[in-house]
Amino acid sequence: MATFSSDEEFTKRLLKTFKIEADGHVKSIVEGLLEIERLGFDGEIQPIIDKIFRNAHSLKGSARTVGIFSIEEICQEIESLFSNIRKGYLPLTKKIVETLFNACSILDSIVNKPDIKVPSKEITTLIKSLYENKSQLNDINENKGLLIDQNKIKKTPKADKEIKSNHNILKIDSKKLELLFSEMEEMISIKGYLKNNLLLLDELEAGLQNIIKRSNDILSAMDEKSSLTETLQLQRGSLQELALNIKKHKKVFREGKFFLDRKIDDILFNLRDIVMMPFYTALEPFPLMIREMAKSQNKDIDFIVEGKELCIDRRILDELRDPFTHIFRNAIDHGIETIQERIALKKNPKAIIKVKANIVKGEQVVIKIMDDGRGIDLDLLKDKIVNMKLVDNVEAEKLKDEEVIDYIFKPEVSTAKMVTNISGRGLGMAIVRETIERLGGTIMAMTERERGTAFTVKLPVNISTIKIMLIKAYNGNIYGIPTEKIIYSSRVKKSDIQKVDGIDTVNIKGNLTSMIKIDDTLDIPTSNDLIGEHINYFVLGSENKLIAFSTAEILFEEEIFIKPFQGQVKRLKNIIGAASISKGNNILILNPTDLLKSAIKKGFVPTFKPDEMYVSTKKKSILIAEDSITARTLFKGILESVGYQVTTAPDGIEAWNILKSQDFDLLLSDIQMPGLNGFELTEKIRNDRKLFRLPVVLITGLESQQDKERGIEVGANAYIVKSSFDQSNLLDVIKKII
Repeated sequence: MATFSSDEEFTKRLLKTFKIEADGHVKSIVEGLLEIERLGFDGEIQPIIDKIFRNAHSLKGSARTVGIFSIEEICQEIESLFSNIRKGYLPLTKKIVETLFNACSILDSIVNKPDIKVPSKEITTLIKSLYENKSQLNDINENKGLLIDQNKIKKTPKADKEIKSNHNILKIDSKKLELLFSEMEEMISIKGYLKNNLLLLDELEAGLQNIIKRSNDILSAMDEKSSLTETLQLQRGSLQELALNIKKHKKVFREGKFFLDRKIDDILFNLRDIVMMPFYTALEPFPLMIREMAKSQNKDIDFIVEGKELCIDRRILDELRDPFTHIFRNAIDHGIETIQERIALKKNPKAIIKVKANIVKGEQVVIKIMDDGRGIDLDLLKDKIVNMKLVDNVEAEKLKDEEVIDYIFKPEVSTAKMVTNISGRGLGMAIVRETIERLGGTIMAMTERERGTAFTVKLPVNISTIKIMLIKAYNGNIYGIPTEKIIYSSRVKKSDIQKVDGIDTVNIKGNLTSMIKIDDTLDIPTSNDLIGEHINYFVLGSENKLIAFSTAEILFEEEIFIKPFQGQVKRLKNIIGAASISKGNNILILNPTDLLKSAIKKGFVPTFKPDEMYVSTKKKSILIAEDSITARTLFKGILESVGYQVTTAPDGIEAWNILKSQDFDLLLSDIQMPGLNGFELTEKIRNDRKLFRLPVVLITGLESQQDKERGIEVGANAYIVKSSFDQSNLLDVIKKII
């Protein structure tokens, strides 16, 4: 049972609970009123009337419990009013609906802005207006006539569903849940720590086997009767015993790692499911905001949402409210015409703002925000960017429409003829793109004169783990960069670096590309000279352009969870957030988009990105070892259809020879093959100093637990049984590994 240290603490907790409940009731009433306006007063609105009545009644009782009598008094009048509307004694009119919208605004102020006292006169005036509407009852009761024929009103299944109580719902403080989630996701670094230690064991075992092999070579060349030979034989025996012990412990370690990895993944999956919320929760504040803004500007707007029930990570939904606010305000203030203007243009007087959400491949949500207003004047936008010296007249004329409209996301670019208290400063859309990109998404715009504007936002469904490439700057700091944003990475001889107009350049696929030190990009003081005989670099691209960034060392890839900055440090130049890595260190994760902008500001000119480079470097390469031509063809077709570069081998020996001469990102191998089976091939890979890190997926008809344990023992990353083969499962496993 909960205990409280004081009455004051109890009251605070009670009011906090009331605020959450009251906020839900007010929003539900607003949704009902908007739906009534959309359907019209002659539509099937009885279920909606019932819903508003129930919410007003529930809010009244809760307000009485916490002693907020102003809310209780307003809700009493709303409840009484709707009681008579439900019974058919009073018609629901536009005037009543307008009054109720005003009532909801006041209720919202009392609930969400307790520090701002709502004048008692305002509450009294509101209640009086409700009484004036209710006074029509006297005349109606005298005539004893119903204004609404109850038999013509159809109850819908939706109304019945709303009455049901959700007894299985448990409310948890979101901050506590986020803390739990954040701490749990940090366990991903434990997975990385175990993986690195397993790789060290692999290296140790491989090194020991090489020493034993060299000992055998030396002993075979020595005199068997020599005392030194006997000593070396004893030493070799000790080494062989040590190698055997390492192998046994490695097996136990690998099994434990496999079990822990699976448990961590399962817990994270279930936790992510908990923080998934319906898409409509991000849009709850907007129907009333859009209605009030439209009304103040003599505009009539129908706000339509499709995909309301799609579930998206609540942390993403919370971040979307600001971008949505900017887009909706711009649409109302600049895009949508007044009622009279639309009539003159022979448009429907009621404009439309439509939001449509779809989930693509279970991983990405695509949100389209459309209006049917006047669209964006691209000629005016061209003039604006020329006047701002972002481009010159010649460049502006060469720009395609999609390139022109992209400038609305630049700071201080706006086609608004005047600045209002709502929009027109040219800052909003820049903030929109910045927020979307910080969430790992993209946004693009399309427009057509007199037909409207559409924005397409693509985002991950949830904030999940990502793969980063760890790099070391010249000053010794380690940073992470999202791997999917890296177009290319390599090393080049220092003598091959060319100076062009004082800027270092590197030849990539026949194109001289500007190269900037990562330290300079981040404004970290270091020597002006590139250190070492070879220069490591990675390439980032945006808008079909490239810039190379040199770094002291490119380390390795790791799976991490990015912790975004909170509060006043929500946005840092060049930085997305922080993360814990397997070595136990906390590192900063760099923002690829910001790095490009920073490099360009320092005078580094981006080079056009050749399409063939993008394709060839983005594709992951997979070697398939499979003796069945049917299975080999099937797996090759599946993997190539989703963009992997595939090479095949008919048996283990051929696969081994290919691996020694070519680089691959993963091996997909059958087990039962002639010459060298899948277990033996995997074991050879783990004992090879060059190949021991190569991920291996075994796919086989062998189903016994013993075979699965054998797969884990030899070092396979995954084990898939052909009898339960599922294409999506194979792709999910491979994607997770590489």
